[in-house]
Amino acid sequence: MWTVPADQAKPIFTPLLELRYRIERRIDRDFNSEKKDNRNDSLLRVRPGMEVKFNPKVTGRAVFQYLDNRSSLDVGIGSVKDNYDLLEGNVVFVNLKDKWTLDRQKVDLMDQRLLGALEWSNSARSWDGLRFQ
Repeated sequence: MWTVPADQAKPIFTPLLELRYRIERRIDRDFNSEKKDNRNDSLLRVRPGMEVKFNPKVTGRAVFQYLDNRSSLDVGIGSVKDNYDLLEGNVVFVNLKDKWTLDRQKVDLMDQRLLGALEWSNSARSWDGLRFQ
């Protein structure tokens, strides 16, 4: 079932890297100059990782996520804690019509509002489990 031909025994490693940086600014959102609610956000996302292909039927993927979210308000400066995590760490088995993904993975269902990776946010979500497709 999961045999590997001798000529495909060497794994192929592919490095992965995603960098994203954006600045958001909000000035007097309620149009009341007496209320100090100006805000500057600096959002950095770095995702280094590695994908390994053992053969056409078995692949693996590990992607780490580091975030640096800083907010500057009129009343002070803040930042996000717990800013690193394993975003993906999985093994995928493909056999004819079946695909099995084991461990931490992104899952996108329908419009992705209830269950999705949330990529438009600075910190994406991933799920632990066994997925059969």
